Amino acid sequence: MRVDDTDGHVPALGIRSQSRSELHLALALLMTSVAGFLDAVGFTHLAGLYVSFMSGNSTRLGIAIAQGDRQIFLPVALVIFSFVFGAFLGTLISEIVERFKCAAILAIEIGLLVSAIVLTRYVEGYLGLLPVCAAMGMQNAAHETVAGVEIGKSFVTGFLFGLGKALAQLVHGGGSRPQALVYGASWVSFLGGVTLGCLALAQFGLSIALCTACTVLAGLAIGAVLDQRRPLEPAPRSLPG
Repeated sequence: MRVDDTDGHVPALGIRSQSRSELHLALALLMTSVAGFLDAVGFTHLAGLYVSFMSGNSTRLGIAIAQGDRQIFLPVALVIFSFVFGAFLGTLISEIVERFKCAAILAIEIGLLVSAIVLTRYVEGYLGLLPVCAAMGMQNAAHETVAGVEIGKSFVTGFLFGLGKALAQLVHGGGSRPQALVYGASWVSFLGGVTLGCLALAQFGLSIALCTACTVLAGLAIGAVLDQRRPLEPAPRSLPG
């Protein structure tokens, strides 16, 4: 059983644990917002394609195959391939790097966005934004788990399904209210990112919009490093029996 300290250390551990969970939630929600931001920016420059919503792109690919539309087939295929490659690379990094995994993935994401900024100045069309698609694939490997929910990803359909499921379980007398709130907050974060992405693109143009995303990701990477440098919390003391 757990021993209750009278000197206040156990409550302090609980407070630090809650604080760390809140930090992870904030970082993950910001990552989701960035995904929405970049999806809105990419949508305008990819002829109606997405940089993170691969379900929609897969639908477009199937339609292109059925209609024999060679003009859209190659762009869609390359966008999907770039996303899959990013997911592969991000997962590989998370398996190899023992510490600072999230920061390492975010740093490479920033590099990909910078390369997209350069490419879009010299390459017209969708090719310049393929690095952004790869970055979004990578980001799904840099997620966090809060209240039993994986957040920081760009799977919005999963958030909405999870929200409906959590609400049904709450009505039935089970489930978790924090879990439902996290699902809802994730969707709102993505929606907010899309809105800000549209506004930034309209007001400042593509390069500034991508630079804005880089700045946010840099802040997230710094936050991830600082979080990893914090000492691990000792396990609570217990007595046998």
